[in-house]
Amino acid sequence: MATAADIIAWLNDVLDIPGHPDFGGAHNGVQVEPPDQISVVATAVDACAHSAEAAREAGAQMLLVHHGMFWGGVQPVTRERYRLLSALLAAPCGLYSAHLPLDSHELYGNNAILADRLGLDRIEPFGTFEGCAVGRIGDTSLDGPEAAAARLGFEIVEAVPPVRAGRLAVVSGNGGSLVREAALVGASILLTGEVDHHDRVLARDLGLGIWCGGHYQTETVGVRALGQALAEAFDVTHVPLDLPTGG
Repeated sequence: MATAADIIAWLNDVLDIPGHPDFGGAHNGVQVEPPDQISVVATAVDACAHSAEAAREAGAQMLLVHHGMFWGGVQPVTRERYRLLSALLAAPCGLYSAHLPLDSHELYGNNAILADRLGLDRIEPFGTFEGCAVGRIGDTSLDGPEAAAARLGFEIVEAVPPVRAGRLAVVSGNGGSLVREAALVGASILLTGEVDHHDRVLARDLGLGIWCGGHYQTETVGVRALGQALAEAFDVTHVPLDLPTGG
């Protein structure tokens, strides 16, 4: 059991929430106020009706997510948004979101963890969003997407075959906007969650291979690692929620 104030202060400090840049709709930090005392923290990739209801069923007093509830801007609290808020308020369960602060984190970040599991050498920051490097790039000896999948524990699809081996860039989620940057910094392969059609066309022209692991799968690792670290720091129970989207 721990106070919500202590947990929130720890998260804000570890993730540098006040000082970290992000997209306008991210609204990192507390999005729904939790009760004063917390014994169970649930983690999920997305704030949605399903994750809120699963958190309530798990007895959580806080739901920690990567994608918060304000991406679409101000919208009426109806249908799925009503279900989301109703589940949280009925529990009661707070909502805390960390987007780019979690992508870029050196210990608990999606990309730092993926790069480590892939066994990359000479790892450096890569991939600029909102003025912040969120991805990683390093040397690799992996000889195909099957070898990467064996390291990561989920399927990797080769969207664009690489023309050479050597340097592997990693960015979770949708890395399509970083195709050109990956090629410019000498990557031979970009491993990401998903890319669009035109990103594949550009990658092929630039001689950059694309390996896709799914937006959801590539962004499960950070929030779960953060939830586990929080549980160990405060002696609370961590419940990772698995709500895959197939993408």
